[in-house]
Formats: sequence, C-alpha cells, structure tokens
Amino acid sequence: MMRPRHIWLLLVAPVLLSCAGLQPKPIFTTSSENSSSKSQPKTAVPEEKAAEKNPDAVLEHPRAPETEDNVLRERMMREIENLLGTPYRYGGNSPREGLDCSGFVGYVFRRSLNLDLPRNVEALWRYGTPISQSELSFGDLVFFRFNRTGKLDHVGIYLGDGVFAHASKSNGVEFSSLRSSYYRDRFAGARRVLR
Repeated sequence: MMRPRHIWLLLVAPVLLSCAGLQPKPIFTTSSENSSSKSQPKTAVPEEKAAEKNPDAVLEHPRAPETEDNVLRERMMREIENLLGTPYRYGGNSPREGLDCSGFVGYVFRRSLNLDLPRNVEALWRYGTPISQSELSFGDLVFFRFNRTGKLDHVGIYLGDGVFAHASKSNGVEFSSLRSSYYRDRFAGARRVLR
C-alpha cells in the first residue's frame, strides 16, 4: 500500500517538472501507446529545431512591439537625458545658452516630437487639457507655485513613478520627485498636451 506522502509526490512532481521546463514521462502507459511510440520516430517541433541550430534561441524573448507611444517616449527621454546638467538661465531656449523651465519643456517637445508649445508657464497651463494628479502619465506637464502671489511660475515634464524632469534654478536640468515635500506642497496641477 502506498503512503499518502508518496501519492502527493506523484501528483505534484509533473507540475514541478513542467515549471522547470521538463516534460514528465508518463508513469502508466497502455500497450497501444508503447507500440505507437516505438513505430513512429519523434520529430522535433520547429522551436526545438531552432534551438538545435542556435542554442541561444531558447533564451531570446520577443521584443515589445514598437508602438507609437514607445517611440515617442524613447525620443523624449533621449532629449531629456542629453540635457541633464544644462545650467538654468532665465529666458534661455537652448542648451548652449542655458534653459529656463518653460524653455526646457519647449526644447524637448520641439526636438523630440516636432511640436511647438507656448513659451511661458501661464500659456502652457492654458494650452493643455486639465488632468488630476492620479491621471498623470509620461509626457504630461506638471506645474508649481513657488511665490506667495499664487501665480504659476514653474513647469516640468512628468516621466512616471512620481518623477519629473525640469530646469531648476539651483541645479539646472534635473530629475525630481513629486513625492518630496518641497514639490508636493507647491504642486499646482497638471496638463496633458499629447493625445
């Protein structure tokens, strides 16, 4: 008589083997199965043939489809990364002369997406579609108020996971977190300019 734990092993072993990528061999076979498997040679499936020719083919993963969103994201991120460390300059429109916050936003959108945006913070605020902070996605504009008058005076590009890129007066073009108390307390809203 078989003990309960041996029965458990018989039930679980095939699952564990399949998770490891191995095919479990049947424990019980009928005589017809035995005769048919001996008479017919096993042919390799196309994936197995490819793996025989190129052992690395098994490890290759299909690339994510190149959607329009992915292409736009890559272009924007390339521009932003190239600008990191560019010094802040009020009224600046290019990396050579320096960039202010709206100059940085305009430069990135113009160079990566061929999209001309309004030049100042207030005009950018009016240009985009209002969205809530919970709706933020890559490429949205985030706005801040640093003065006591309540006037908008800073803008950046949201990148995801609470991070945005902007041209700060102290460090130039950099990444910052919306979750930091400094930016969280001064957050004024967001606008969507894409889609």
